[in-house]
Amino acid sequence: MQECEVRIEIPMKGKDMNKLFEAEKLLRALGVNFDTGFAIPEQRRDWQFDWSLKGAKVIFKRMKNGEE
Repeated sequence: MQECEVRIEIPMKGKDMNKLFEAEKLLRALGVNFDTGFAIPEQRRDWQFDWSLKGAKVIFKRMKNGEE
C-alpha cells in the first residue's frame, strides 16, 4: 500500500470552534486519532491524515472525468 499525507484545512473564521472540538472528541471516542493544528493568521484548523492516523485509513481511487 502506498503511504500518503492528506491535510484537510477547515476555515474557522466566524465559526464555533467548540463544534469542531466536539467532532474531534467524538472521533477519538471511536478510536480515530490524527495530528491537528491551527493556523492563526488564516484562522484555520488543520487535520493531518499521515503516519499519525490511527483507527482509520485513507483510500485513494483513481477517477476519470469525475467518475469511478
